[in-house]
Amino acid sequence: MKKNQNALWLTFTCLLLMCSMESYAQNTSVSGKIKTPQPDAEVYLVKWDLNEGNHAITDTVEVSKEGNFSFTVPMNSPEIYLLSFYRKQTVMLVLEPNQKITLNVDGENGGQASVTGSKDTDLLIQFNQKRTMLQEQKLRPLVDLYQAAQEAGNETELLEITADYEKESAAINEVMQAYILNEMSNSVAAYAAYPDWESDAEMKLMQQVVKNVEKERPGLALTQDIQAKITRMARFAIGAEAPNIEEVNPEGEKVSLASLRGQYVLIDFWASWCGPCRQENPNVVRTFEKYKDKGFTVFGVSLDNNKEKWIKAIADDELNWPQVSDLGGWQAAPAALYNVRSIPANFLLDKEGRIIAKDLRGEALEAKVAELFAEGDKADK
Repeated sequence: MKKNQNALWLTFTCLLLMCSMESYAQNTSVSGKIKTPQPDAEVYLVKWDLNEGNHAITDTVEVSKEGNFSFTVPMNSPEIYLLSFYRKQTVMLVLEPNQKITLNVDGENGGQASVTGSKDTDLLIQFNQKRTMLQEQKLRPLVDLYQAAQEAGNETELLEITADYEKESAAINEVMQAYILNEMSNSVAAYAAYPDWESDAEMKLMQQVVKNVEKERPGLALTQDIQAKITRMARFAIGAEAPNIEEVNPEGEKVSLASLRGQYVLIDFWASWCGPCRQENPNVVRTFEKYKDKGFTVFGVSLDNNKEKWIKAIADDELNWPQVSDLGGWQAAPAALYNVRSIPANFLLDKEGRIIAKDLRGEALEAKVAELFAEGDKADK
């Protein structure tokens, strides 16, 4: 009898907990109107994955003939979603439980969108508007100059414009990072400011944002996701030991990154189909030829999926260093291992295999390698 009483009590307790959880979960409504409705089209609701970046469609709804749509989103803590309209326009939303969000969107590329009912989303929209304004003012003219120089075949001017572009991009990032800390760091909207959060500078900024949000609203699931990403990205921070890569070369032989220990090594992620990679290759070749006899080498990792084109690019660009690829394209295992989302990308390693610099371009690569050997010469004296 006592055993049955315990079982009944356990069942009753579980039911109470389930009811409590259900009452805690609240629905947020997301509805709106599209200016340019299309027949038989759908709107996609995508949940943003702040840790791994595996964004997933969680719901789809059909749009009425008048262009109206609506979602009901169950949640019990803040979450970040993306609405995709006909795969032409996207709007990112920072949602809280029990909100009523209303949108008016154009539904076309570059279309305007207005959102009411979410202060966090307002902060995010203001952030993106400021960043877009700076990019149009500072970067758009350089893009136009680059296209003109490309049409004229002026390689020297292309390198100069690329350097200016990277300098201006860095300046914009500094302004926007200061904006995050000063205007939105206590809001979970800051988590959506940089959807990828890849660079060391961004991760350092995110650590401060996490500290601020955790103080204001401890224990959020979004914060836990970001903390998991910070831990994961620490594997590629300056000073971390680079994970080993072992893949096959064009001859089908396995080559290991670890086998190059004792030299300074540039892990160079590239592909034959990547225009910016091919434009950067002469800079890498120049640095390699100048320092290869002093203890510097390159470990090329291709994101090709066509072996013949990969081999031809190696020959055409005279890439006379170890080259490997699993021919998996963007799904290549080394790219996933190093969280490479765009190319060209590179990691400079010291003689012990630790990361000492990342994403060096043009003259910056040669200058950094020259600095390393200058320091070595001083040490020898």
